[in-house]
Amino acid sequence: APVPLVFAARNVASTSFVSLAVGAYALNLPHEFVVGYESNRATRLAALRGEVDVVSMDLSSGLKRIERQELRPLMQISERGYGHASVSPDLPTLLQKAKNRIDPHRLRIAQTLLKLLGSNRLFVAPADLPTPISICLQNALAQTLTSPSVVQALESRAAPIDYAPRAQAVSDLHAVYAALPELAPIVAAAADRLRRGTDGQ
Repeated sequence: APVPLVFAARNVASTSFVSLAVGAYALNLPHEFVVGYESNRATRLAALRGEVDVVSMDLSSGLKRIERQELRPLMQISERGYGHASVSPDLPTLLQKAKNRIDPHRLRIAQTLLKLLGSNRLFVAPADLPTPISICLQNALAQTLTSPSVVQALESRAAPIDYAPRAQAVSDLHAVYAALPELAPIVAAAADRLRRGTDGQ
């Protein structure tokens, strides 16, 4: 049997746990978890010490260690590349890897994970904000966040942004909610293995 990859996460409620568990399922990778780390930084240190094989993190938090070649990017949990000099443009994305598996179900799971991770940051305003002001703010945000100079500046600082207008954000959220019955058992199964003591703790 294939040797499972060892993943590190703070706890079963963390974004890292969800992204690793669902991503591994989408790619049909055998894996096990070690949890209980106090911080995301602690999971990265665990990887440096050789305690685990893989951690999940955002680019900005691990950029310095990547630049010092202490950590090596393996895959991006995204639809497109970061466009940052420290990350190879040939680095595969989860969506590319899932498409290569030619499994419609697992590809759908990968696409849902991307929507889930991309939908956890929203610009919001008070519910009673007058409509003309709300529209003005939406237009101003769209103009700013899609400006080539702003996009380039953010990517150069390891903080890429993939702007979605309100209609797209709402559509993505509905898609995530509709797919939760498929995602929940995947995460629950990974958590259950921990509870039964079959993964490291």
